[in-house]
Amino acid sequence: MTPPQAEQFIKEPSDANEQLARLFKYHQEYSMFQYPEWATYEGDHRYNDRLTDGSEKAVQNRYQDFRRILSLLEKISYQGLSSENKLNHALFKAMLLDALAEEPFQFQLTPITQQNGLHIGFPQIIESQPLKKAAD
Repeated sequence: MTPPQAEQFIKEPSDANEQLARLFKYHQEYSMFQYPEWATYEGDHRYNDRLTDGSEKAVQNRYQDFRRILSLLEKISYQGLSSENKLNHALFKAMLLDALAEEPFQFQLTPITQQNGLHIGFPQIIESQPLKKAAD
């Protein structure tokens, strides 16, 4: 299973506001694919059979994807955005830059802490998992 490609989300419309909306939609889809537990928690059950891939390759691919998304964001005409979307653009850019700033620290090498990790999140997933029949 591969994540959706961002370029297909934003290349069609020429309106900057529509491009931004589509990039946000892509990021949401991408995030649900990459973090299936979060998707389940949000009520999207397409990925209930998966867990987040914490392998080194997957982590590096996510950082590469963040850089690609940032590049696409920077191609959207900031001047063509509404005042509300200028703020959305700035906040999204800051979020991506913050995520990329974490890369040198390799937080993936400490996947379990006293506040985060599979030992905390996995038992809580039952609250959002649709258990309606024996197969579930």
